[in-house]
Amino acid sequence: MNKAVRTCSYKNIFNMILMSALVLVSINISFASVKSGKGKKEKISDQLTMKETIAPKELANEMKLSGKKKPLILHVGFDFLYNQDHIAGAKFMGPASRDQGLANLKSYVKKLPHDSPIVIYCGCCPWDHCPNIRPAYKTLVDLGFTNVKALYLPENFPQDWKAKGYPVSK
Repeated sequence: MNKAVRTCSYKNIFNMILMSALVLVSINISFASVKSGKGKKEKISDQLTMKETIAPKELANEMKLSGKKKPLILHVGFDFLYNQDHIAGAKFMGPASRDQGLANLKSYVKKLPHDSPIVIYCGCCPWDHCPNIRPAYKTLVDLGFTNVKALYLPENFPQDWKAKGYPVSK
């Protein structure tokens, strides 16, 4: 191999290594910002941000605290799921993907102060496919509620809440 071809090959290899390192650094910075909370505006779905959700562990801890106003927990999913198991103290509204479920939700919250802490959850299926969380969240925000969180259950209620030993009722 002549010297010019060998030099060109070394430059190409060097450039590929440099680009790979830059990509890895960029990925690490993005991951660190989300993990540290600086990326709270990162979208976790097509409509909700991390700031608008609550993790199962965080909600379970809030449920244990005394002296702090505990959130109202509303199940906006299907009745057969609620009847099997639901978060201890949760109120059943019905599926927010249906008119009756949204009507139940609106009726239940109509007399509450708009700064009331409310957590909604479904857990019927993986988060990205849930037909109930987004309509319920949007309805509450449209009604003027300012302290609404959606419980982030990435897979489903049994796996992300019940299997982890968080409080349930039947």
